[in-house]
Amino acid sequence: MKYLLKLWLTTLLVSPFLVCCLLAVSGNKEWINSGTAILLLSLMVLTGLTLSVPAMALIFILKAYLQKKNTTALKLKTLISLYAIAAIYITFVIADYTFVFSLRNNLWWPVVYCITALFSIFYFRIKTDTIQSQINRNEQPRTDT
Repeated sequence: MKYLLKLWLTTLLVSPFLVCCLLAVSGNKEWINSGTAILLLSLMVLTGLTLSVPAMALIFILKAYLQKKNTTALKLKTLISLYAIAAIYITFVIADYTFVFSLRNNLWWPVVYCITALFSIFYFRIKTDTIQSQINRNEQPRTDT
């Protein structure tokens, strides 16, 4: 659970900050105004918080299912990252299809979110112990005399 919380909070908080930084350096001078930037950051975090709950719930279910199957950490992270990329793009399509299907400047918004999510997925350590492996470790060898 800690892993998913770290993943969620990192993506939720770092991505909007990076998008605002990119807006500021890309020539959009109106984003340099601190009041506008704070308002945009707040709006992005609140929207991301709302729209990412279903995706994170499905990641939780996927992680639990794969851990029952004794999946390695690398395979687990790879599958989570594939799902996360799809979920991010679907979320942006739902919010506004021009984020994905337009060649305007906002095309890189989902890319920033994906890069942040991928970094988080592979940076944070995931606990891969399954219930079965915990039971096996706790079993004491029987000594019948």
